[in-house]
Amino acid sequence: MDKRLLQAIEKDQEKIDSEPKWSKRMVKSREVSWKKRFKQLANFKKKFGHTLVCASNTKNKQLLSFVHRIRNIRESLSKDKIDQLDAIDFCWSLQKPKRISSKWYIHYNEVNAFYEKYGHCRIPSANQTLFNWICSQKYKRLSEEQIRLLNAINFSEVKKLKVWHRKVELLIEFKEQYGHLYISQTNAPQPLASFVKNMRHFKYKLSQEQINYLDEIGFVWNPGQELLKIYASNRKHVRWLKHYEELKQFKEQYGHWKVPTSKKFRGLYTWVSAQKRNEKLTDKQKQLLDEIDFLEDQGYLPWKIVITRLRDFKNNYGHLHINHYLTDDKQLMNSVKRIRLTRHWLSPAKISLLNDLEFVWKSIDPLWIKYYEDLKACKKQNGTFLIPETETNLHRWVYKLLQSNNLSPEKLALLNKIGFSID
Repeated sequence: MDKRLLQAIEKDQEKIDSEPKWSKRMVKSREVSWKKRFKQLANFKKKFGHTLVCASNTKNKQLLSFVHRIRNIRESLSKDKIDQLDAIDFCWSLQKPKRISSKWYIHYNEVNAFYEKYGHCRIPSANQTLFNWICSQKYKRLSEEQIRLLNAINFSEVKKLKVWHRKVELLIEFKEQYGHLYISQTNAPQPLASFVKNMRHFKYKLSQEQINYLDEIGFVWNPGQELLKIYASNRKHVRWLKHYEELKQFKEQYGHWKVPTSKKFRGLYTWVSAQKRNEKLTDKQKQLLDEIDFLEDQGYLPWKIVITRLRDFKNNYGHLHINHYLTDDKQLMNSVKRIRLTRHWLSPAKISLLNDLEFVWKSIDPLWIKYYEDLKACKKQNGTFLIPETETNLHRWVYKLLQSNNLSPEKLALLNKIGFSID
């Protein structure tokens, strides 16, 4: 290889080897300068409370130049340096930061306390001062710090919720005037109809509190299905009333409720039989059947007589476990059986009256009740539970009773009433 060429290559290599040393010295010098100026800027922030450095508040020309330069070269700064500047709230623009007054903080703290207690900041209008303050925040030009504080208590939702509650109040007024909430564009103003449509369509976006509030006022989520249910229910009730009137005419003509199974009355007979086991009667239907004393002329006693005889039975025996061992009154036994079977259509007043009498809705084995009464009579006659030797069946029953470990609460209550213990 040519000797001159080798010398040129060696010179170039020396230049390359010398460059990093110079570059490292420059970088180190710049880092030292950055740390020095940043420390001065941090001290300025500590003294004045902001980083808006200008000629009127400092004589440090180097700091002025540093601040001006980093604003111009922000895009070329490293992320670490930008984070350092943001940590001391460096003012990237020349606009002077807005100072938050102490009065604003006082009102904010009151709203924050309300938010922590109730979970929202919808201040009632009764608190006029705080209500007016929170309303005014929607229209004022707020600083970033104020916006951050208000967002922490979900203030951005206040305006939306205020409008929402105003629309709900219109719904309540509509219901008070027309008696329903089947709102459409044909029977309500356009804004209210649109609001109802949006509530149905965007139900999944509502909070559970809003859904519960709408449910409480009877909001109709699916008007088509609701109207069909009402229409079907009305048609069914009309058919029921038709058969009810036929039954009343039958009673007026023949003097009883025993509808025959002949072809002429087959439809009415089927309806009457269905009412005896119908558990879906409405309160109005129960009331209508109660008014005509339904079931009375079908081998059952009238209601008032049933109550009188139940009271007499309870006065004699101390309970209402009625069976053929204790009474020969078949009408009373049939009436008790019918009451138990048709409890679902008895009016609340009748059920309450029966409960006051301690009516037995689920009967106990009649033979058990018979031996219980024999035991009670033995105690009354002898003063103790010593059973005569002649009463072998009662002896056997008491023995089994003492061996039993699974007596029902009803049986235990009856035994405790006469002072008999199985322990």
